[in-house]
Amino acid sequence: MNKKLLLALMLSGAIALTVGVGCGNNQGGGGSTTPPEQTTPGPDEGGDKQHTAPVITVNPKTIEIFAGDEIDLMLGVSAVDDEGNSVQVIISDDDDFDATSPEEGEYTITYSATAFELTSTATRTIIVQKELAPLTLETRTAFEKPGKWERGTTINFKHNEYHEVTADSEFERMSGVFHNQSDKDVYVTVGGGGGIVAILDKNGVVIEGRDGANGKLVNAENPSRTSSTATSFEYNGETIQVASSYTTKGMKIPAGGFAVVIQSGYLGADFDSDGRAFMDNVVIHEYGNVVRLQWSDAAAGDYLTEYVNQAPKVSGNTDIPVTLGDTTFDLETAVKAGIKVTDDNGTFETDDDKTLDNATIQITDNGGFDINKEGNYVITLSVSDGTLTTTFKRTVNVVNDTVKVSIGSGTEYTFSAKQISTNEELTSIGTYAFIIYDYSYKSTHPTLGFSNNYGAAYIIDRYGRIARTYDGANGTYSDKDNSNKGGVVTPQTYLTLAYESLQEGETVVIAPHDGGVNSATNGSRWIFVQLANRTAIGQEFHFTGLEFEKMGITVKIGTKSFFVEPKLYGGENQQISNPAQYQMIVYTKAYGSTNPCTGWGYGAAIVFDSEGKLIKVYDGANAQYWENGAKQDTKPDGFSATTYAQTAYENLQEGEKLIVFPNCSVNGNAARAWALGLRNANDFGQVLTITDTTDPA
Repeated sequence: MNKKLLLALMLSGAIALTVGVGCGNNQGGGGSTTPPEQTTPGPDEGGDKQHTAPVITVNPKTIEIFAGDEIDLMLGVSAVDDEGNSVQVIISDDDDFDATSPEEGEYTITYSATAFELTSTATRTIIVQKELAPLTLETRTAFEKPGKWERGTTINFKHNEYHEVTADSEFERMSGVFHNQSDKDVYVTVGGGGGIVAILDKNGVVIEGRDGANGKLVNAENPSRTSSTATSFEYNGETIQVASSYTTKGMKIPAGGFAVVIQSGYLGADFDSDGRAFMDNVVIHEYGNVVRLQWSDAAAGDYLTEYVNQAPKVSGNTDIPVTLGDTTFDLETAVKAGIKVTDDNGTFETDDDKTLDNATIQITDNGGFDINKEGNYVITLSVSDGTLTTTFKRTVNVVNDTVKVSIGSGTEYTFSAKQISTNEELTSIGTYAFIIYDYSYKSTHPTLGFSNNYGAAYIIDRYGRIARTYDGANGTYSDKDNSNKGGVVTPQTYLTLAYESLQEGETVVIAPHDGGVNSATNGSRWIFVQLANRTAIGQEFHFTGLEFEKMGITVKIGTKSFFVEPKLYGGENQQISNPAQYQMIVYTKAYGSTNPCTGWGYGAAIVFDSEGKLIKVYDGANAQYWENGAKQDTKPDGFSATTYAQTAYENLQEGEKLIVFPNCSVNGNAARAWALGLRNANDFGQVLTITDTTDPA
């Protein structure tokens, strides 16, 4: 524990102990009691009774604190009259002392109490020492952009914003650093929500990030904050949304590790200028990032986090476009080209980082690459510095020389692939027919470097549907609630407004005026302007090379998942006459007493308990039964290949969920095969999640 923090804690303990003991005539920093100097007339002087002034106790007489600490000036202060009754004490002179934010110096606090028209006074000395050193969090890179966070590579926390924990703990809403001093994991919950959280191991390595401002989770499975699609985490069997009021709930801090919490408004007025922007862009921007913590008055090299050698960093692994069927394309050469590998040389500082010019890069998985088939192929590669290995990915986009564009089931238009710009930092529209940006680009480029008038732009949602249109040619705007609305868009603002409106998961497709193809019958702007109205909203946008999330059902068990198209999903608790038409059907006991699965044969059925954990597999393809992670020799009564689903429903208990994967020939019975792949012992006990995007908002 920091020695200054320990001193403050010892002081507060001493104060509490002194108050508990009561009054006393302590020496030095001890308490004081006012003498009964004043009296009222007694019986011999014509009075009814002689009284003395109240006695004020101030304990301790002297208090030492550090600048910035708050203090209760009435702590240990009380008064009684000569009959033993309590008397109110007030501060009659505070010597200009600010109890909520004291400054260095020595202050005399005067207390007064009155009884029987007699007043007593007492004093206390407050000695405010120099403020305790703040805790500094330092990053290896800086986030400095005009109008945004401009504090370089560090952020400071006040000394009392550092908290040490040894067991599961809860705190009120605050920003600060929480250090796990125990030898086991602890869970810490802090009030508030929408802030930013970084969870570090004992060496300052980011092992989890929670971006409450944008609803993103960063971890080993989602290493990049900007591209992460994870929006929730699990705590005590509950799914918690990162963007909810529970961003700081259940932070799992490893032994010796830290949790860094930045609430909104900390060191700034808004997201761009407060500490959240710093956290997002240089702390939790990627899994495995390294920071270090140090008391600002500590000796050089005396850090709370001991830096350890990191694996090599890879950059330059941008997407690679390649023409469909290009026989000259060499995958291995292409994916290694432009890759830059740097190593930290075992130190936190970046000035001694070295470039590994001759690093050996290997392909470990070619992602099923096929130059004769359009698609995005994710290639997995690895590189080593001789001690540690880094695995990274690079995407190869196999596209045709032509790009086809259509809206809904309308006419399909063809453009040259060379006239399409995607996520490029442009200074002019050039000869491009379409200019495309997704949200990941906008998150690092808040403004565009070019302008255009009288063009048109579409905002496409994550499922490939048109969400908004900005018609600069006619000055109109459309969305689900507006059709060709005027007064929102002008010929000069269509581009800026469209780009600024871009949200997470969305893509903006710009058809500029005077771009590559501006013909009056099939030019890009012409197409968009013709359909830039309410009739286009909600329709599917088809653009060769643009991939969108599929609408349907995703069932996930542990790390295994399967996607079912809407037309192949039989729903939940529905009466199905022909199960072979569906890949997946869900039942619970709420369906009723009539068995809905009678006569279904040769499929697979899996059952989950009330906590969503996999507990049973009915293998109708092979007439085998699995429970408790193993194949059972004794099967449920009536179980066979032709009654697998019927038996599963008959044995279903309240709170359990049954998912049937019928004998369906689609894609070679892929759904049934996936379900039967869950017969491994380590699949049992895994939690089920079902994501339904059959009709997303």
